[in-house]
Amino acid sequence: MEQASLRLMQAMKHSVTDIKVLSLHPVGGLGTLLDTAGIPTQGLNYWGPAGVGVIPQMFPILRQQKTSNIVMTGPHVAAMMAMKAAGVRGSYLAVHFHHTGVKPRWVWCLIYRLALDRFNWITFPSDFVRDEACEILPTLRDRSLTIRLPQSRPADISTDQRRKARIRFGIPENAFVIGNAGWLIRRKRFDVFLEVAARITTIFPDAKFIIAGGGEEEQALKSLAKSLGIDGNVIWLGWQQDLTDFWSVIDVLLFNADWDALPVTPQEAVCRGIPIVASLIHGGLREVFDDALAERILGSHDIDELVSQILAVRNDPDGSSRAAQVSRDHYLHLSDPSVIAAQHLDLLVNRA
Repeated sequence: MEQASLRLMQAMKHSVTDIKVLSLHPVGGLGTLLDTAGIPTQGLNYWGPAGVGVIPQMFPILRQQKTSNIVMTGPHVAAMMAMKAAGVRGSYLAVHFHHTGVKPRWVWCLIYRLALDRFNWITFPSDFVRDEACEILPTLRDRSLTIRLPQSRPADISTDQRRKARIRFGIPENAFVIGNAGWLIRRKRFDVFLEVAARITTIFPDAKFIIAGGGEEEQALKSLAKSLGIDGNVIWLGWQQDLTDFWSVIDVLLFNADWDALPVTPQEAVCRGIPIVASLIHGGLREVFDDALAERILGSHDIDELVSQILAVRNDPDGSSRAAQVSRDHYLHLSDPSVIAAQHLDLLVNRA
């Protein structure tokens, strides 16, 4: 999500030269990328219940603002309270998260009432999550929009790059590799990934399964892999600052989740021309892909069907590659950073 925000700011700098970032937390690894992009960044010390400690830090900064062009990513209550205390309003709030199971409905209702008081507009990355929010607070409908996440076309993966990445991870050159990346948390359903992996290894014992990411479910998932008898087939990368080698080694992405507003990992795979197999019970992923791919994204974690789709990729690599290229072209057209930047600029300039 941070990378998507960076791409958006880079695209907007052609029209809005004075962009500054105020982070509620100390600036981490993204700070270097922002510096390289020429975007000044200031980090705060996030502390206290719901982050109330940022209010006195933000207040003097906001009082000095000479513009109402304030954009907030994420519905941060403490930050909105600081805006109210300083008497400033913002252009729009960008919400990138689903609602159900995150906070009680009444809490979301209060958050969005405060947001409507402080911002002219609220944006969502998918119709799914916007509809979810508008069902919670119907008055959002007239002051909210769906604006997709921007995505530039990454460099193609070379044969040499693929070979070196496989050597790095100890993967045989001709091995069939299935991967996924993200938080190892319950709703991301890496347990489904491992269940599918166990089925695939009964057909292709030399198949490899590579997971990039970390989280609270890591040890439980490793125990599951062992109980399924596939711990020798699974490669655990942990958190990766750079996923280039991960993308270079996999033949197919297997993504599974219960809830996800607009998951980034499958989008990153599609924009690289990597075939994906996915199941998402609640989310907006189907909205950004071509019809053929959208129809293959399951609405349930059907292990048999997921295995069948992966075998189809394995048994017809040329056909799968052609289909992935069509999906790539469709997705990159829909996610053009210049077009999405223009939609954001419209909110800043014409709908203020």
